[in-house]
Amino acid sequence: MINNELHAHVRKEVTNQFAPRKSELKQPIDPARKKFFLGIMCQPSEKETLSDYDHSITKSYEKKGNRRPNIPKLGEQPQRSIPPLKVLSKEYEATTDFMVETKLTKVHIPIHPGAGIKEFVLTSSCFRCYNVPAWQAV
Repeated sequence: MINNELHAHVRKEVTNQFAPRKSELKQPIDPARKKFFLGIMCQPSEKETLSDYDHSITKSYEKKGNRRPNIPKLGEQPQRSIPPLKVLSKEYEATTDFMVETKLTKVHIPIHPGAGIKEFVLTSSCFRCYNVPAWQAV
C-alpha cells in the first residue's frame, strides 16, 4: 500500500467508528409494571443507615468474645489500708528482737551519743579516704 492509500483507509475506519448511530427501537414497557418498580425504588428507607464508624463499633460490641469484664473505676473500689513497708538493717532488726524478748521500750535502752545518722555538712566529705595517695584524693 502506498502512503496515500493507507491514510484514506485509516480515515474511513475512523469516520465509521465515530459516526452517529441510530438507536435501537426500545420495546414498550407495561405501565402497571413501571408503576410497581418505581414504587419499590422510591420508597423511603425505614431504618437509618449507620455511618461506617458506628457500624464497626456496634458490630464489635455484638461479638461475644470481645466483651471486656467490668473493672471497677476509681472511687468504686473498696478502700483498703496497706501497712507501711519497713526496711530494717540487720543491726536494727537484732535490736528490735532483743527489745521484744526482754519487753523493754526505747526509753529503757541507752543510745550511744555517737550512734545515729551523721549530719551532712556541705563543705565536708561524706566519707573518709584511707590509704589514698594525695594525687588521687579529691
